[in-house]
Amino acid sequence: LLSSVPNIQIIFASTLESKLTCSNVGCIGCSVTYDSIHGLELALGGVHSVQEALHKYFAHEVLSDNNRWRCHDCGQSVRATKSMRLSTVAETLVLTLMRFDSTGNKLHDNISFNEALDISISNVLVKFRLLAVVVHLGETTRSGHYIAYVKRQSLWYQISDLDITLITFKNVQKCEAYILVYTKETTAELDIRLNIQRAEAAEEKRIREATAKIQEVAEMGKKIKEAETAEEKRIREATAKIQEVAADRG
Repeated sequence: LLSSVPNIQIIFASTLESKLTCSNVGCIGCSVTYDSIHGLELALGGVHSVQEALHKYFAHEVLSDNNRWRCHDCGQSVRATKSMRLSTVAETLVLTLMRFDSTGNKLHDNISFNEALDISISNVLVKFRLLAVVVHLGETTRSGHYIAYVKRQSLWYQISDLDITLITFKNVQKCEAYILVYTKETTAELDIRLNIQRAEAAEEKRIREATAKIQEVAEMGKKIKEAETAEEKRIREATAKIQEVAADRG
């Protein structure tokens, strides 16, 4: 159904490249297939972040024992290395965290995620920004309620049926994400973000320098006060001495 709708293809369809490589010495046999996909399903277990889950998804796999591959070049059933990568990526990347086991029960693994996501596409680093997060409230696939967190004009909102609430991204990060929707960052958006980051860095530097200057002035004032106090003490002691001498002469 999705493939029959051109706009859906443009927005969501990426290309997953799978490659099998023969392990026999001297054989260069390999098989490459391409599949159109509309997102990635990331397994949990042993991972703590979306980046780790992506690394696990694209990790090389060795096919051996009963899972050997018949190489078309050498004609043998061999140990083979399977590798996957995204050769093209759509404007929108949907990442589904597999939060349910084979019986439909919920997995409550804590998986961290950020607004920025960098993915290598055909050896080119492509930058994405988080657009929305879907959360399943409940314990099984047979019941529960879905809510969403959506970003609009740099602000985040929590949406539950007809209720819409403004929320901070820090609170969004505390949720048990089920589906993460990322959108590819355009050059103009990237330039704007970089300019904002540069401006924020410059402002932070200005604040640090101003704070350091204030501390320097405060320290100088403290030293001046200590010097004045010492001078006042010296004057009092000298005055007391003079009065003592005068009293002895009288």
